Amino acid sequence: MELKQLVGTNYSVSRCGKVINHVTGRALALNKNRKGYLNFNMYVNGVGTTQKVHRLVAMLFVPGYREDLHVNHKDADKSNNNADNLEWVTPAENTQHAKENGLIRKGEACPMTILSDKDVEEIKLAFVNGELSVDIAERF
Repeated sequence: MELKQLVGTNYSVSRCGKVINHVTGRALALNKNRKGYLNFNMYVNGVGTTQKVHRLVAMLFVPGYREDLHVNHKDADKSNNNADNLEWVTPAENTQHAKENGLIRKGEACPMTILSDKDVEEIKLAFVNGELSVDIAERF
């Protein structure tokens, strides 16, 4: 297993996203954040920071790093942090990939949605027909 050490730390990362703590000699348990990305808490000189595994793997193993680029998971699986599955993309390219792979949910598919798609169409129609915004808001 190819490991690369994070400069100035006691941690190394593998091409497949395994993180090793050199003090303990063990692989770290990774946590999934609310967006589905794997991360871990890294401590350097007693100061803890949360690190995203996919970004570290890409920085160490995927050519083309620039500070302004995002890391894209080619297969749209946020837990697949294998270097072969990662690529550097612009923010616009990353958003387009997310849309094409159903990672950005709109309308009723979004869990935060309050109105149905039908409600939204009714609101638009009422507005076009000159109904007052206050009246529309009361109805919905």
